[in-house]
Amino acid sequence: MRSIAPAIAAICVRLEGLPLALELAAARIAITPPEALLHDLDQQLAVLVDGPLDLPARQRTLRDALAWSYQRLSGPEQALFACLGIFGGGCSLELATEVGAALPTLDRADLVELTAMLVARNMLRCATSGPTPRYTMLESLRALALEHLTERKEHTLVAAAFANAMLALAERAHPHLRSPDQATWLALLEGEHANLRAALRWLLTSNEVNLAARLGAALWRFWYARGHWSEGRTWLAQILALQGHAADATLAQVLEGAGMLAVNQTAFAEATSHYEACLALRRRLGDERGVSIVLNSLGVLADMQGDYQRAAVLHRENLAVRRSLNDQRGIATALSNLGIVANELGNHTEAATVFRESLAIHRATGDPRGIGIALGNLGMAALYQGDYYQADSCFAECLKTFEELGHRAYIAVALNNRGLAALYQGEAERAAPFFQASLTHYRDLSNWQYAPSAIEGLAAVATLRGQPIQAARLFGAAAAMRTQANSPLTPAERERYDSFVALTQAQLTAPVFASAWTEGEQLNPTNATALALEEPNDTR
Repeated sequence: MRSIAPAIAAICVRLEGLPLALELAAARIAITPPEALLHDLDQQLAVLVDGPLDLPARQRTLRDALAWSYQRLSGPEQALFACLGIFGGGCSLELATEVGAALPTLDRADLVELTAMLVARNMLRCATSGPTPRYTMLESLRALALEHLTERKEHTLVAAAFANAMLALAERAHPHLRSPDQATWLALLEGEHANLRAALRWLLTSNEVNLAARLGAALWRFWYARGHWSEGRTWLAQILALQGHAADATLAQVLEGAGMLAVNQTAFAEATSHYEACLALRRRLGDERGVSIVLNSLGVLADMQGDYQRAAVLHRENLAVRRSLNDQRGIATALSNLGIVANELGNHTEAATVFRESLAIHRATGDPRGIGIALGNLGMAALYQGDYYQADSCFAECLKTFEELGHRAYIAVALNNRGLAALYQGEAERAAPFFQASLTHYRDLSNWQYAPSAIEGLAAVATLRGQPIQAARLFGAAAAMRTQANSPLTPAERERYDSFVALTQAQLTAPVFASAWTEGEQLNPTNATALALEEPNDTR
C-alpha cells in the first residue's frame, strides 16, 4: 500500500505551518486524497473552506481569516501590501521601496515606516540572517495580495516598476559576473531568481521586446555559471521569437548567450546559427571586442567537434584582435584556447608554455574564473606528459576555485580531471568517487557533451576492478553518446582510451564483449548515466 506520508509532509510545507490552514486542510483530507489536495493548493484560498461552525465567521475559511487581517490595515498599508505581492521570492527594503513608490497614492518617504507596520501586523516577515534584511510573505497572504493588486487600477504600473527594478539589478550585476567578486553577485542573483523569472514573464507577456532582451542579455552568464542551461535557453528562445525591435547590440548579447547555452547541451547546429548571427551583427556595428568574443566561441565549438585546424585559425584571429585592443584578459583566453588545440594534437610542451603564460595574465588581472580554467588546462598538459602529481595538484586547486564560485559546469570538469589523474596512476578506488561526482553534475545539467568522459572513466574503473561486462556496456554507451553529441575523442585521449578498451576485451570472449558493448550503445543518456552510477553485479 502506497504511503500518504510524503504528500502530507508536502502539504505542511506548502501551507508553511499556518495553523488555520493546516486545520482546514485536515478537514479536506476526509473527502480529498492528500495527493489531489496538494495539487489543488495552488488555489488554496478557494480550497481551504468549511471550517468548524462553532468558530467565528472569520475563522471558517482561510480567505475570511486573511481578509479580516487585511481589512484591519490602513489604506496606505493595504496599497503597499498589494504591491509587495508581486515579489515571488521576497525582496529587500530597497526593492520594496522602489516598487512601492510606483503607486501615486504612496509617498516614498513613508514606505520604510509602512513596511515596518506590515511586519508588526504579521502581514510581512522580516528575515535578518543574510547581509541585508529580506521581506517575505506566507504564500497564502501573497495570493491575497495578488488578488488585490489585480483589482487595482495601478496593477500595470506596479508590474512595470517591478520589471524595471529587476532589470536594473540584473544589469548592475552583469559586469561583475566575470570579476573577482563574481561569487557574491552570482549568489545575489540566485537569491532573486524567482523575481527575475517573474519580471521576464511579465515583459514577454507585455511584448516589451527591448526590455526583455536587455534582461536576457544581463542574465545569461548567471544561467550559464549556475547550471540553469535548459531554463536559460528557453527564456532566450522566447526573447528571440518576439516580434518587435531590440537594439542590435542587445540582440547580439542575447544571441551570444543563446549560443553558449546551446553548446553546453550539445545543440551544435543551433549554437552555430546563433554565433554566426551574432558575429554578423557585431561586424556591422564595428564592435571589435564583441567580434573577438564570438570568434573565440566559434573556435571552441570547432575544437569540440574535432575540427582542430579551423579551431586554430579562429583562435589565432581572435588573439590578433585581442592584442590590437590590448585586452589582457582576452589575450589570456585566446592563448589558453590555442594551448588546448596544441595539447589535443600532442604538442604538450608547447601547450604547457602557453598555459603558464595564460595563467600569469589571469592572476595579474584577478580573474578567478580564468585562473581556474588555466589551472585545469595546465593540469591536462602535465597529465599527458605523465607528471600525475603535478596534474592532480593543478586539478585540486582548479576544483577549489570553482567550488568557491559555485560554477557547476567547471566543477564537473575538475572532478572528472582529478579522476583521470588517479586512474592514470592505476588507483581505481580513488578515481571512482571523482568520476561519480562529476557524472552526477553532468546528469543534473543535462550536459551530454562531457558526460561520456566520466562514463569512460567509470568504465576503466570497472575494468581495473575485474568487472569487464560492466566496462564494455559503459564503453558502448559512451561511444553512442559521443556520436549523438558529435563530441569525438581527441587524439591525445585516444591512446589511453584504446588501452583500457583493449584490457576490457582481453577479459572477455569476443561475442560476450560485442554483446555487452551493443547493450550499452542502445541506452539513452539518462539510462547510461544510471548504469554508470550503480554498483554492478558483474558476471562473465
